[in-house]
Amino acid sequence: MSDRLKLGIVGINWRGSDIKPAIDATGLIDVTAICATRPDRLAEAAKTLGVEATYTDYDRFLDEADVDAVFLATPMELHVAQSVAAMERGIHVLCEVPAATDVEECRVLVDACQRSDAVFMIAEQYNYRREPAAIAAMAERGAFGDMYYAEGEFNQNIQSILDKTPWRRRWQVGVNGITYGPHSLGPVLMWMAGDRVTSVCCAGAGRRYRDGRGELLELEPAATMLCRTARGALVRVRCDLLSERPMGVHYQLQGTDGFYDRGDLWLRSRSADSEQSESLDAVAESFLPGEYLEAEAKCRTSGCACDDYLMLHDFVESVRRGEAVTLDIHQAMDMTLPGLVSQQSIAQHSAWVNVPDSREF
Repeated sequence: MSDRLKLGIVGINWRGSDIKPAIDATGLIDVTAICATRPDRLAEAAKTLGVEATYTDYDRFLDEADVDAVFLATPMELHVAQSVAAMERGIHVLCEVPAATDVEECRVLVDACQRSDAVFMIAEQYNYRREPAAIAAMAERGAFGDMYYAEGEFNQNIQSILDKTPWRRRWQVGVNGITYGPHSLGPVLMWMAGDRVTSVCCAGAGRRYRDGRGELLELEPAATMLCRTARGALVRVRCDLLSERPMGVHYQLQGTDGFYDRGDLWLRSRSADSEQSESLDAVAESFLPGEYLEAEAKCRTSGCACDDYLMLHDFVESVRRGEAVTLDIHQAMDMTLPGLVSQQSIAQHSAWVNVPDSREF
């Protein structure tokens, strides 16, 4: 591979094109081809992305396009089949979340990764945001002590786009439980490095909303999952895609020597009084690595999202150097499998259900 990664983008929705400024900012990527099922939008996308090679057939795209890697910004039910097809051809994969839509798909994807020399990375950009990154830096230094409780919430009302995106109607609100959990769980698992969810129970607030045809949606609002981890911690995950409210993403972390809650921070190493918290914003720069601060400055200048930039940079550098990616297949499974198993739990009246470990597939 040359110094620059030749990237093909699959899916030209807002995510497929929104990431272009971050791609340019890395200085390491050339977008050489795009693939989408709607020919009427390909020309516009090609112009936006500065690409000449366009495809509507994914297999043809993989066989003919000059690409080292693909970025899959496609509906979630396509992620496994498209990832497997790429890796079978030795093409690296950066895949949007979640990684799969059922447990059997997870087994198929893990098997494909084990058989291929190609890199697979899950595109969980929330792990690269300033708030989670700062807390991760503190946790790595042991600032929170023994971390035994955490929360992650992702709340976004998507009712207005269900008719335009049938896949969301089917897979995000047509299934009950946690259907879009990685944004909530990914940062928490990053803080609790080396831990994983071993069992879950899930409940919701009852079926209350209908789609544009008047059909009752399967997903219950305020879907909430409790997770037990291998190290004995408790994690609460909420993913609410229906409640009528502003979008909100919130995190909390509790340890024996500190806590974090929606911007408020207390660390024993900084204050003996746990009643006196301070703002994360006031201290984040003293914990964030220099590389992160440099990336922030670069992204401010280039006008791109820093989380996207850092995620892409990690992916490209791993491919170029032949090193393990930051968010590999097993971390992808650790973010994905609990939500899939929660769907079994909520169907069984919130019973606790064990979560398989992809390392043992």
